[in-house]
Amino acid sequence: MTCRCILLVALVASASAASVFQRPINSDCVRVSTASTDASLFPNEFQISGTAVVNSDDYTEVETSTGFTVTYYDNYKVLNNTLAGEAYTLTQCGVSVAANELPSDARPFSIPLISLSLPETVPYAFLELLGVTDRVYDVSEYVVAPCGQRLVQSCNRVAPDSLSLNNATLLSSTIGAYTDGLVTSSNSAWPTQFTFSATEDPGLLQRAEWIKFLGVFFNLDAYSSNLFTAIKNEFEQTKAAALAQEGPKPVVAWINHFMYGTQEWYQLSFAAYKTELVEAAGVQPTEFSPSDLAFAWGTNETFANQTLALEAFLSVLAEVDIVIDETFVADPSTYHLGEFLMQFSSEGVFPTAEDVWFSAGKILRTDGLISAAAGLDWYEGAIPRPGKVLLDLVATTRPEALTVSGIVRGRGATHTPIWLRNIKDDPVVVTAADCTTAANGCSASPSTICPFISFCGNGSPVLLETNLTTGALPTGGKCTYAACPAA
Repeated sequence: MTCRCILLVALVASASAASVFQRPINSDCVRVSTASTDASLFPNEFQISGTAVVNSDDYTEVETSTGFTVTYYDNYKVLNNTLAGEAYTLTQCGVSVAANELPSDARPFSIPLISLSLPETVPYAFLELLGVTDRVYDVSEYVVAPCGQRLVQSCNRVAPDSLSLNNATLLSSTIGAYTDGLVTSSNSAWPTQFTFSATEDPGLLQRAEWIKFLGVFFNLDAYSSNLFTAIKNEFEQTKAAALAQEGPKPVVAWINHFMYGTQEWYQLSFAAYKTELVEAAGVQPTEFSPSDLAFAWGTNETFANQTLALEAFLSVLAEVDIVIDETFVADPSTYHLGEFLMQFSSEGVFPTAEDVWFSAGKILRTDGLISAAAGLDWYEGAIPRPGKVLLDLVATTRPEALTVSGIVRGRGATHTPIWLRNIKDDPVVVTAADCTTAANGCSASPSTICPFISFCGNGSPVLLETNLTTGALPTGGKCTYAACPAA
């Protein structure tokens, strides 16, 4: 990529209203001077990996297998979220770019981001894998991760709720002066909001690949790509071993007693990621339907009453060996077989010994790991870890595959499920006390993320020396670069 841009010094944040975050010029930022020569701030070896790369004299565009692309220019990146229809310009802090050089339809950010607001819990799990949760200012009160819980409890850092995301007055008073990024799953007019669409992607691995999307905001492009490669390899290794295992392949159904307001029905779920997960574990999904099946009753519904709906629902489960019950309950820690039967009984109709899954005690739940506030990590920490989720399903449905194949290394031939639990077992409850990261106070500065290049006294650029498996993080507390040329 040929460099055509001139780097400009940007040593102080621009003046703005008190409610606007002031980006500090710190060790994350490139130090340039009038002697600095033209150079790409995002060299190829530090870019994300993708399915296709387009090189031009002026830019490099990287496409991924999921819903985003990254285009690298000399001193800024353009990140496109194609699922949300949004674009963002990401400029390396320490330099400025003339406004007329940037795309007019893209929202601008100075990177690496330093202080994020997370009204939803899913991004926290991805940021935890990236190792940048010290750059999270506040988070949803429903977060499961122990260090997220500690942020809420010890620092009273509760992010605005989803109903407040278009309330500019409230956002200005709560996060405006403290954050340079608002991460949500839907569009907002707030100037530092960007949309994280991992849960909109239907595939297990595709959802996990969104770790690269977040990595781009922190100059952890190559590092996040390496993390995803490890995640993908773990999933594929477990899948290959499970599919190679001979023997019976039980039929698995995802069920739910849905209740919200005046709406109520029994449901079979055929979400794409669930079917993908079941097939990767070497078990069989229930007969596929193009959409979820709802057994509803009452006015204008299929069944005249709840009992008839339940009879029809249970008849569909006649050939099922294992059910995964996703029924919402306020307190999962008290939900066992008795509570399950209360959900799936009506006027003398209920599961019996004739139901294989019931007589064998093969009733699983997705609430094996919960927070003190009863939040489910299935909807948070499980999303960027599909390999671990697959291990859970194999261990709870075909444990012999683990024993024979030895796909679980370092722990013999066993795997203790994290998110899936048998209904007879209690969920594991994690609290803020389980956070193992040192408590640095509520106003501590985050760890440095080193710029990819530095400029020598004569203005020539030198590359960061780093092991990309650990990211652009300082070695021994210091950013280390190649030696400057002799004068």
